[in-house]
Amino acid sequence: MATAVFNFEDGTSGKITHAGLGYTAATGWARCDTGQDTSTGNTWRAYFNFDTSSLDDTAVVSKVEFYQKLSVFQPLGTPDVLKIQYSIGTFIGDTLDGNVTEWNAGTLVHDEYQKQNNVWIDISNLADPNGLVSLTGDTDLKIWDVSTQGEGDSYWGTDFNTPKIKCQLRVTYTIPITVSMDALTAACSPKSFIVVPGGVSLVMDALSLAGSPQSMVLSPGGVNLSMDALSMGASVGALVVVPGATSVILDALSATASVQPMVVVPGDVTMLMNALSGTLETQQFTIIVGAAEVFGENYWTFGGFD
Repeated sequence: MATAVFNFEDGTSGKITHAGLGYTAATGWARCDTGQDTSTGNTWRAYFNFDTSSLDDTAVVSKVEFYQKLSVFQPLGTPDVLKIQYSIGTFIGDTLDGNVTEWNAGTLVHDEYQKQNNVWIDISNLADPNGLVSLTGDTDLKIWDVSTQGEGDSYWGTDFNTPKIKCQLRVTYTIPITVSMDALTAACSPKSFIVVPGGVSLVMDALSLAGSPQSMVLSPGGVNLSMDALSMGASVGALVVVPGATSVILDALSATASVQPMVVVPGDVTMLMNALSGTLETQQFTIIVGAAEVFGENYWTFGGFD
């Protein structure tokens, strides 16, 4: 789980005032406010433009919050029933134009019934957070007053920001991890598979056999286990690889290779089996640190040689 905090763009944030049939925009942090004047019929809405393109393109958003900072001149009138709504989307563009499209834009995500100050507000409780924030461009927030006058004042408003402290947007998200298996034509059923830190790669591509490791442990080091286009049965009862450059290659075999226990300890060890036409059977194969070689006698037969 990660979070990212964004400041709004001052030049494309501000307010739009609806007076009569017209819409007028005013930009800058000091113009971010919303309210109503029932004596004239004028209403105005606050707009905040955030550049959220730095988020990972695969991010899955779980929460969207708005840091609400009110100006020092609060309250500005008191309606009978206070209600402020928050809508989010991408609708401002290069400039805050002050038109009917921007006035009505956005997805409603939150309702407030009090003027909270200096607090993070979860503004994604009325909609699924994932999809509300743009991962490749701007995310815009509209705050609009839908309070009712009743016996209250005829003029009221909510002003945001101070010269030193501004409103912000905070996004909580995760990055999904994808595991891909492509073009498998066999059953692969590891009973136990443990990978600890290190460059470990397990490649299985276009298999035409059953690969069934019972127990496999890879510890730190550059270890690569590759099975590609095999047409034989490969069965490893127990394979343990500890730090070191170790390579096990089985390629184009036409015989049965059967390893019962195999232990490789630190050192550069390579075991190659290529184009065999006989039977190779090793009951026990151990290599220790140093230039030591251990061969089991009479374990191989080729062309009549014993």
